[in-house]
Amino acid sequence: MAFAQVIVLVAGLYVVVGAGVGAVFALRGVNAFDPVASSARLGFRLTILPASALLWPIVLRWMLRPRPLTPESTHRAHPPDRPS
Repeated sequence: MAFAQVIVLVAGLYVVVGAGVGAVFALRGVNAFDPVASSARLGFRLTILPASALLWPIVLRWMLRPRPLTPESTHRAHPPDRPS
């Protein structure tokens, strides 16, 4: 197999896996990332699909990371201290 064929094969696999991970993230995973997104419409989900497909290694690592999904674990639950 020529070097160029290997590059095309690897790029093709990256795109296929990215499309799968991106679709799962856009349809299901984004709800865990942002609770407001659970009510988002199809247009929003189609908008984030290309970026999540392109960045699929980061998105997959984030989706597989164990974490509690409680309000105490979010950054909104613990606002930064402000000097008075």
